[in-house]
Amino acid sequence: FKYIEDNKNAFDVVIIDSTDPIGPAEPLFSEHFYKNVNACL
Repeated sequence: FKYIEDNKNAFDVVIIDSTDPIGPAEPLFSEHFYKNVNACL
């Protein structure tokens, strides 16, 4: 998550190839994560 938070307005496209929303991958399905991804664009 730190990489995403540190790279605002750095990308034109973000592709997420995620897994099931269980275990360590759970944060990848949070609203907070997708807001940070949106800020990278």
